[in-house]
Amino acid sequence: MEVFLNAVLLLCYITVFCLLSLYIYKNIQEGWSLETFFLSLFILFYVVIPISFIINHNFIFQEYSSPDLDLYSTYFSAYSFTSFSIVLIALFGFFTGSYFATTQHHILIKVKERYLDFSLFKLSVVKSIGIFLSLLSFISMFIYASQFGGFEQAIYYANWVNAGYVDDAALSSQYIFVNRFIYLSLISFTIFFFIKQKSNLFYIIFLLIIPLITTLVSRVFLFSGKESIIDIALLIIFYLSIRAKSSYLLPLTLFAVLLYFALPVMDTLIDSRQDLSFANIQFFSVLKFLEYFTFPQISLEFALNREYTFLLFDDFIYGLRGNIVPFSWLQEFSISTMELNTYYFNGEYKSIVPPGLLAFSYYSFGIIGTIGVGLTFGFIIKKLDTLFISMRKKDIAFSIFYAFIMIDMFSAVRSGVPKLTLYSTSFIVFVLMMVLSFEFYFKKSSQDA
Repeated sequence: MEVFLNAVLLLCYITVFCLLSLYIYKNIQEGWSLETFFLSLFILFYVVIPISFIINHNFIFQEYSSPDLDLYSTYFSAYSFTSFSIVLIALFGFFTGSYFATTQHHILIKVKERYLDFSLFKLSVVKSIGIFLSLLSFISMFIYASQFGGFEQAIYYANWVNAGYVDDAALSSQYIFVNRFIYLSLISFTIFFFIKQKSNLFYIIFLLIIPLITTLVSRVFLFSGKESIIDIALLIIFYLSIRAKSSYLLPLTLFAVLLYFALPVMDTLIDSRQDLSFANIQFFSVLKFLEYFTFPQISLEFALNREYTFLLFDDFIYGLRGNIVPFSWLQEFSISTMELNTYYFNGEYKSIVPPGLLAFSYYSFGIIGTIGVGLTFGFIIKKLDTLFISMRKKDIAFSIFYAFIMIDMFSAVRSGVPKLTLYSTSFIVFVLMMVLSFEFYFKKSSQDA
């Protein structure tokens, strides 16, 4: 009976995979959008991963490895008809929200770049912000490393910092907070593709070379992560796709193949700190490769099968701590979904393992929370797609900002928590940069009048 039920569940997942894939393929012929990228990530985390679990029956967890992170629970199935039902409910909410977003909208009629007007010259606001963020992130990287006694020690303790032991690893934590500014280098890198004077040596140095060095060195070594390489590659591919109004499926496929072979190399170089030799590199199968994306599905099963009180979306307030307001504030909010989720993984209330979008919604308010999150994402994504497509029509250079928002979507689906998405320093600064650098003029569509 168990084999039969697994076969039925596998067929259900494959059906959803085929339907969503066809929908995505149909809608990317003139370039990728937030909607199609969101659905692609949704397929990866909540359709492909369960299929891989059904096929190999192994309980696997890879990405959030840390000095003390082990699964703190007895074996349980990482897939079920219940979690499949949550997937369907979330999709229903998403497409419903998307539909409502199309029934009423405003038309963007003009976008105007702002300048600081001095007596002798005009200064572009967006370029000024880009240069400032480039220098701020570059300097912050050195200040952050100095808190550990230099780059060598900061790199050595990177995994410990990720596991929440920053106070034990750092010689001084007085200026540790500057790590949030290091992430702003990617915004400067993005602005380089927007400006018209790309051959200008000054802009090449301050908006391309310095931000690129800061992004790669900090995220790969200081923060022991691989996302920066993926972010930069996807940013450029999606930028070209949106600009050319093409699906760019071949470059994306080649990137996926390259990533498949590159991840074990990066693991050897970054995580284990071993010498990068062929003997140390452990190449793996496709199922092994998928281990990097398993935690949202496992978190969803935890959310469905553990006993707890719904958190009622307290993360929207709790997430303000350390990002918008000091940690000493809002003490009455004692736990976040990330802390609860990490507890189910390793038995400690630490902010290590984010729950992913669906587990976050279910931890917050069960099925109602899942529908609400689906509706909200569907509505907002459709509105943003409409806005950025209109901006691209006014000026093709805006394609790079559209691509940046798409890359931010990866974190939204993968982590799910506002602290790492909505309240992240890079997202807030990006929104401020857009508001300060450009004037937007809208009019209500005739069908709404």
